[in-house]
Amino acid sequence: MQKAIKIGGIILLVLVALVASVPFLFKDKLKVALNREIEKNVDAKVNYGSLSLNLWRHFPDLTVNLSDLSVVGLSPFTGDTLVSANEVSLSVNLLSVWRGKQIKVNHIGLNQPHILVKILKDSSANYAIYESVSKADTAKSAFSVGVQSWQISDGRVVYDDRLTNTLIKLENVNQTGEGDLTQDIVEVLSDTKIENANISYGGVNYLNNKKISLATTTTLDLLASKYDFKNTTLTINEFPLQLSGSVVMPDTNIYTDIHFKALSDDFKQFFSIVPGAYTQNYSDVEATGKIGFDGEVIGIYNSRQFPAFLVNLNVKDGHVQYPDLPKPLEQIDIAATIKNTTDQLANTSVDVKNLSFLLGNNPVKGRALIEGLKRMKVDADFVAKINLEEITKVIPLPGQTLRGLADINLKAKGVYDGQRQFPIVSATANLTNGYVKSDQFAEPLENVTFKGSLVNTNGNINDTRLNISDLRWVLQQEAFEAKGTVSNFADYNWDIEGKGKIDLGKITAIFPIEKTKIDGKITTDIRTKGKMSDLKAKRYAALNTVGQASIANLEYVTPDYPAMKVQTAELDFTPQKINVTNAVGTVGSSDFATKGQFTNYLGYILNDEAIVGDFTVSSRSFNVNEWLTDSPTAATDSIHKSVVVVPKNIQLTLHPTVQSVLYDKMKMKNLGGTLTVQDGTIKMNNVVFGALGGQFITNGSYDSRDLARPQFDFGLDLTKIDIGEAYQHLAIVRALTPIAAYLIGQVSSKIRVKGLLQQDMLPNINTLTGDGLIKVIEGAFKDNNAMLDQVADYTKISDIKRLRLKDVLMNVSVEDGKLTVAPYEIIYQDYKMAVSGKTGLNGSVDFKLAFDVPSGKVGAGFSQAFAGWTGKALTNTERVKFDLSMTGTYQTPKLAFNGSSTAKNLKETVVTEAKQQVQVLTQAAEDRISIEKERLRKEAEARIKAAQDSLNAVIEAKKREAESRAKDFVKEQKKKLLDKIFGPKKPVTDSTEKQK
Repeated sequence: MQKAIKIGGIILLVLVALVASVPFLFKDKLKVALNREIEKNVDAKVNYGSLSLNLWRHFPDLTVNLSDLSVVGLSPFTGDTLVSANEVSLSVNLLSVWRGKQIKVNHIGLNQPHILVKILKDSSANYAIYESVSKADTAKSAFSVGVQSWQISDGRVVYDDRLTNTLIKLENVNQTGEGDLTQDIVEVLSDTKIENANISYGGVNYLNNKKISLATTTTLDLLASKYDFKNTTLTINEFPLQLSGSVVMPDTNIYTDIHFKALSDDFKQFFSIVPGAYTQNYSDVEATGKIGFDGEVIGIYNSRQFPAFLVNLNVKDGHVQYPDLPKPLEQIDIAATIKNTTDQLANTSVDVKNLSFLLGNNPVKGRALIEGLKRMKVDADFVAKINLEEITKVIPLPGQTLRGLADINLKAKGVYDGQRQFPIVSATANLTNGYVKSDQFAEPLENVTFKGSLVNTNGNINDTRLNISDLRWVLQQEAFEAKGTVSNFADYNWDIEGKGKIDLGKITAIFPIEKTKIDGKITTDIRTKGKMSDLKAKRYAALNTVGQASIANLEYVTPDYPAMKVQTAELDFTPQKINVTNAVGTVGSSDFATKGQFTNYLGYILNDEAIVGDFTVSSRSFNVNEWLTDSPTAATDSIHKSVVVVPKNIQLTLHPTVQSVLYDKMKMKNLGGTLTVQDGTIKMNNVVFGALGGQFITNGSYDSRDLARPQFDFGLDLTKIDIGEAYQHLAIVRALTPIAAYLIGQVSSKIRVKGLLQQDMLPNINTLTGDGLIKVIEGAFKDNNAMLDQVADYTKISDIKRLRLKDVLMNVSVEDGKLTVAPYEIIYQDYKMAVSGKTGLNGSVDFKLAFDVPSGKVGAGFSQAFAGWTGKALTNTERVKFDLSMTGTYQTPKLAFNGSSTAKNLKETVVTEAKQQVQVLTQAAEDRISIEKERLRKEAEARIKAAQDSLNAVIEAKKREAESRAKDFVKEQKKKLLDKIFGPKKPVTDSTEKQK
């Protein structure tokens, strides 16, 4: 038994050791796979601090923890952090890690994530950073994200859609969810809690600082893009709603079939969503009454249609009593219906059958029916008599003191179309003995009086009259008063006058404007009288407007623009214009002093026409960056530029004289010229400034009329500009001539370029067109230049690394985002190089390089390279001419041999020499043949002669023989003849002979 226990203990110890060692075994493998997937699929800057592994947390899955994760966008979202998180936790299938093919992620956890979703006016979105792959390609990915569950802790989400003017901010977001997202149809269970939600659309806040929770079971049909909601409860503050239905988004149309209703009839829960009602002491608020709330949204939403909808609200016997206030808000009754049975939003009707409550001792009662949002059919009746002091006894208004009697009475019935018809209306509003004091400011606004009326007796818009018979107040013994009338709403006739001092700082302290600070004093005494028809016809003499106004220490601060401060300004009004003198102040960190005049100011104020101005402006220092960013107060190093909106209703001619200008990180000096702002555009005429070590002259325009596609058209005349600084500060230089990153020296240029700008105000390189001349006055290449290093290595000519440029003139053109360079020549010492080709926005190059180099300086290495290219050795030549092609990028250029005239000459020389050798050999052969022929001839002649002599000898011998035979024959015949005649001669014997 003890032995078994020991063995079991050893096995357990081994298993524990194995489990403990797993993180060390797979950490590097996971990190490599993660980095590879990020690089391959994510088009953004992704950073994380550390990667750690844990097998115990979600055993048997392996837990991967990433710390300090951030995903930062690229242009046009440079500097925008799409996602950041204190920690990201991934639960990974251990077996998939072991196999090493596809790593399966089952669970994702985000701790303190900050998520920013931004959609610009050109519809580009910062979340479009992932290159999605089809199911057929998922096997190529190292990760299979088949999420089964997820968790978000303490998150922050911002949805900034500038295309639809929608802004959603969610703080302290916590969410858990589960569902197999690898399936085409999946049921997802999620629970979301948001501590602070703000939602605005079209500049209107629909939710402000609301607490939201959402528990839902949703069936997702990912192939059909259909989302079915069931068992869904949405709670806003304390008010619960049940949601059901579906949303289908197969294309640009959104098909909705959504129904909602309150899960409780408790008025207190509904009251929690009333603005300002839900506070830390809300649980102590006494609220009773019954409510009914339901509705539906059914139909198609797209750019032309809006779904039909219905919203019903009923409140009966509502009663609210705050614990620290003496009186309740009671007898609250509301019966309202908002509906639209068509697919056009303009056909919406709002029917408030009853709105009544008792405010302290003051009854408020009314009803209103409005049918249509363009041509409105109106039937309304509203009566209220309110002691303002009663409001503070019923509704908590911390730090506010109100007094005064308000009397409002309105009856209206008829049609409003803005052209001929106006409802028959009788409306009066009076306030007496008004008093307003805020804890934000020590002095009250007192003696506030308002008496006004709106009257139409026959439904004719011409007979409508607005009368403000008395408007006055006193603030710190400074009085202001105004009165006037506006009649004939078809051709507005006005007669208005105002006189006194207005302290804007005190007014806005009493009546705060959210996220805006206004301060300063305006002293005015103005009367204006006229008709809109005279204004439109520019009959300014008929517009009796006279008076003066002075401004002192005016300050205007808002998050959207640099803070403006006007120390002093004097304004003089005539019917034709406003003369502005002695205007001195600052905008952001920039100072200014200006004088000039505005014309058509009444058309601008009363009819939204363009105001026309002509001003001279001087400044010691002006920071342009503060106008290009969403956050003007941000540090220069972290600015995120956005499209500069040029107002369409402003027509200004500016004559600036600025000693120093800062744009991005580029400093400009002594700027002058003429700027014209008109109809959403800025035009520059002979704008001159010094920058980057040289001089600029600019003519051109910037057009923001289409905010999704802003345009520019600039002509630049540059003189002796530092190349390195131009690359650092000018985006066009960086994009079109990345080679400038490797150059030092000076350049002059005359070039005109036009195209579109992105939402970050950087050029959209693919849209650029233009042409011009660039002259490199003097330049040299920096060390560690990949291009020259590659050329030197390829050619084995080390002197190329020391290449210098002087008075190099380039004829360039820009089209489709590429810079085309016509052939130009670089001469350095005894080296010559002709260059031509194109470069692209990504640094790609397609160049032709023609070299003419001295053979005596290139060295043996080049000779070997040349022989390798051509198969010919360098001999008997003073200079070498050869061509290379360069492709790839400036960082990783690729070179290829493209021919050589020198090699061709060498070949021709060899051929000539071969021909000459053949001729010599041929001649020698011919000579040898002639000699041999002569020898053979002589031999033949000798042989012939010898043969002839031999033949003659033979013939002579034969002749002699023949002659001998003939003689013998003749002799024999003669003998025979004689023998016939004389008889044969007797033989002679020896004895006979001897006897003789």
